[in-house]
Parts: sequence; C-alpha cells; structure tokens
Amino acid sequence: MDNDALKTVFLKALTETHTTDIEGLGSIRFDRFGNKYRYVKNTGTPTLLVSALAYLVEDSTLASQGEVEECLAAGLGFLAGLVMATAGLATDEYGWIQVAGRGSALALGLTDATWTLGATMKGVDQLNTCIQDQALGTAAIYPRTLVLLESIATVQTPAAAAVDVMIIGCG
Repeated sequence: MDNDALKTVFLKALTETHTTDIEGLGSIRFDRFGNKYRYVKNTGTPTLLVSALAYLVEDSTLASQGEVEECLAAGLGFLAGLVMATAGLATDEYGWIQVAGRGSALALGLTDATWTLGATMKGVDQLNTCIQDQALGTAAIYPRTLVLLESIATVQTPAAAAVDVMIIGCG
C-alpha cells in the first residue's frame, strides 16, 4: 500500500470538531466543486470562529505541521485558511480549514468602506478577520490572499460579517 496516497474516506463532516486526531493531522481533502481543505489543530488560546482566518503556527519543526492559531501579535504569520467548524475551533480541538476554492471569510472594515468585486483581501493584525488589501486591477501585495467575489457597500466596525471570497495560495 502506498503511504503517500491521498486519503479518500473521511470519518467526519467538514463542519465538525474533534478532541483527538481522527483524520490525520495535515490531511488534505477535496470536494466535488474543487475546494481544498486541510485537517488542523488549533493550538492557540481563543476559539477560532466559523469563517475566521487561521494562521500557521510559527514553528519550523515537523511536529507543528497542521497546527493553526489566531494571529494575536502584530506582524502576520502565514495565512493557513478559513475555519469550517460551525461551532468554532476551540483550543486543542481538531477540525478542517478551507485552503483553496470559493469560501466565506469574516471581514472587518470601516463604516464607510465600499469593497468591490475582485478586490484582494488580507488578514488583520491581532484579529481573525480580513480587510481590503488592493482594489480590483491592482496587484496583490500578499501572496496568500482572498479575492472578494461580491461587492460590499458597508462593512460595520467592529462587527464582522461573512463575505464570499476565493482563497488563493493557502494550499
């Protein structure tokens, strides 16, 4: 049997969480729409809400592969993906994040902000939400970005709202 083959049968739904590693930390999963997911563990203190941005743990050891957390300190780490768990991903819980494809991300902006379809989004320091990075037609600054798939007339601060995005470069 080839140990490097992709796992094709999964025990739980994308929106469920687990207290033990039942799917294999770092496992990759695809759906019929071409979306890509990774099985991770939240090693950070706060619960990551559904559609929140999760970041890779800043540790180069192999033991940390597949571990994510909220970006609590200034200076963003590497965006890992968007949390899928309906009830959120609590500390030391395992679950799925979406790393590529069309998804829903928590967005935070200014009260008068107007975000247009095609704008690139980036993570916010010390928050698990995204804001506009560059307007449509302007090159993205960050290699791991979200592309806005809907126009947003007003995004309230500090409340976060889920927006329709295309996930680029997190896989």
